[in-house]
Amino acid sequence: MNNRGKITVIIVIAIVAASALILYFLKLGVEEKLENEKQSLKEDQSEHIEQAEQVEPTVQNEEKKEISYTNPFGNKIEPQEIEEINVLNYIHWMSHQKVNAENKWGFYEITDERIDWLLDALDQAGHSIFNTENYKEILTRWKNDDFTNIVDDHNYVWGIQGGTDEKSGKATGVLNEEQEQKYIENTEEVNEMYKDEESSE
Repeated sequence: MNNRGKITVIIVIAIVAASALILYFLKLGVEEKLENEKQSLKEDQSEHIEQAEQVEPTVQNEEKKEISYTNPFGNKIEPQEIEEINVLNYIHWMSHQKVNAENKWGFYEITDERIDWLLDALDQAGHSIFNTENYKEILTRWKNDDFTNIVDDHNYVWGIQGGTDEKSGKATGVLNEEQEQKYIENTEEVNEMYKDEESSE
């Protein structure tokens, strides 16, 4: 083989080697790029998972807050939506627990939760409800377990609602402890009656 042939062989070998090196480095570059993309994807997924974990408790807390803040009288009226007819009914029907009357329509058991809710609703309503101060005075006495004026309390709201005589439900006396307990045990609350009506629809 002459010198020219040797040079040709060397050139071909060099070209093949150079091509192999180029392909090798290209392959390394592609693999590195793929690896970087995989790593980036994993980081994105981890970030989304962390964000979801942070958001979910917030949503759950908001749901719990919404559920916990319900009208203790069993209907959908919120404090800022209250009207005078609601206040009258709530006080009137709670007072039935302790008074004697020929006719009593509607009953809510007296509880601290209901009294506090109603006082808060009256504070939010402000001057939009007539006789607010009288209602708050009644409820504040009840909150302090003072029911000495319960007959007058009943007849005050009953009168505003149009009560006129004993046959229409005027309170004439106070139940003793045994009578009161019996009334609570044997009388269905208004909110329970609403539930029965809703379930039958």
